[in-house]
Amino acid sequence: MLTKRIISQSSTRILLFFVLLVAPFRVAAMSDKAMALYDRHLALYETDSVEAFLDVTKQLRTQLENEGEEKKMYGIWINQVAYFLDIVSSSKHALEIADEMKEYAMQHDNKYGIYLSIIAHAYITSRTGLADRTEELLLQSIAYQKRYLPNERPSVQVYQLLTEPYNLRKQYKETIRIIDEALKLTTWDDRDRIYLLALKCGAFFDMEPTDTASFMKCYKQLYATMPPDHDDFSFMVYIDCNQT
Repeated sequence: MLTKRIISQSSTRILLFFVLLVAPFRVAAMSDKAMALYDRHLALYETDSVEAFLDVTKQLRTQLENEGEEKKMYGIWINQVAYFLDIVSSSKHALEIADEMKEYAMQHDNKYGIYLSIIAHAYITSRTGLADRTEELLLQSIAYQKRYLPNERPSVQVYQLLTEPYNLRKQYKETIRIIDEALKLTTWDDRDRIYLLALKCGAFFDMEPTDTASFMKCYKQLYATMPPDHDDFSFMVYIDCNQT
């Protein structure tokens, strides 16, 4: 019998590893000048030095654009949205930046930028309690990526955000369905697949009553995908599994 309790001495410990969603977009392989600005950008991300953060981020975006690194530029732009939403706690300013990002991407017909701007808006609505709108935007982003960016690696965070309204409504079968669809894609790396499988296992576990057989099958898939060293995952959730 699967029980939803924190570790007891008689339990077998099952670990589900998750990656934190709220983390700045990270890039690599930049010029020395861009990297110096990027390091400063990351250092200021965790502070309330708003003017300094905006100044260095604007410089970084300009530098990346000048270097033809448009994808990285939009990744940094979405960091501004996350910064105002999660660090400054201003959904108003986050929305203004997301709108600016979308307008710029549309003016330049940059489909990757449009894709990220849809995700940025979905992140804002998810954090302001607009579950139905969040679902609408995330499904839109999935359809947009499949149509215009089929060779791009999707954003795993899209699926994490999409499970939130489903789980809130206790629509766990819908969570499982959307994750199964995502797992059919061939562009995920192992870390992404672990993340998706963890979301799927969580849905089986949260069902009332818990679907023990499906949970254990999912967990075995998850464990088989897990790297030997788990330490690079952001945090872990402990679940007890008692056999009675």
